[in-house]
Amino acid sequence: MNPSSWFSGRTAPLWVVLAFIIGMSIYSLVTKYEVNSDQLKRDLATTYPKVPYEASYEQKSNAGLSILYLYCDGKGKVRLESTMPNSTAVSSTIIDFKNKKRYFLHEKQKTFMSDVLPNKGLAAFDQEMFKSVESEKLGSRKYGNLNCVGYRAQLPGEKAIVESWFDLKTGCLVSMTIPNSNSSATLTRMVARPPKPSLFEIPKDYKQSALPF
Repeated sequence: MNPSSWFSGRTAPLWVVLAFIIGMSIYSLVTKYEVNSDQLKRDLATTYPKVPYEASYEQKSNAGLSILYLYCDGKGKVRLESTMPNSTAVSSTIIDFKNKKRYFLHEKQKTFMSDVLPNKGLAAFDQEMFKSVESEKLGSRKYGNLNCVGYRAQLPGEKAIVESWFDLKTGCLVSMTIPNSNSSATLTRMVARPPKPSLFEIPKDYKQSALPF
């Protein structure tokens, strides 16, 4: 067969099917790696933030500045809403600790995708994660009017060393930095109150998607 005919109109459907199969295989492998990479002895159903709050952060990285909103109901559910650097598009994720699930929402297409919640939970934003790994305790520090406790550890399944400080009353992340990197997250606002329950529900008109967005 002439190589130029491999990408003809007649073979286009075959390439679409092949791309779909490869994409799903890669997604499956990445998901399995992420779930199996953490060797944490942690029960997600009982180790989650127990105090409700709403918080917002400025996140900095080499890619630029982004904004993150975190809503915690204190009952095992957390919602994350974040923007991408140099973009106003919002990415939303619902975390369900008790059922060990997370849901990625695509508001424009009104679809969602779900997978298993890794034991690291909210990762650098998760105080219980630091308690479940061999982390270095950094003592106490005051950020504004918040009394905080700090940890330094390598995140499960990752190479980066992370330093995170949490408010003693709520468990809310106050400051996160990755040494020798330009990545950080800084609390800009926090209110200790229960968020709206609807924030932790998938809208009824959303359809489940089997493909990554």
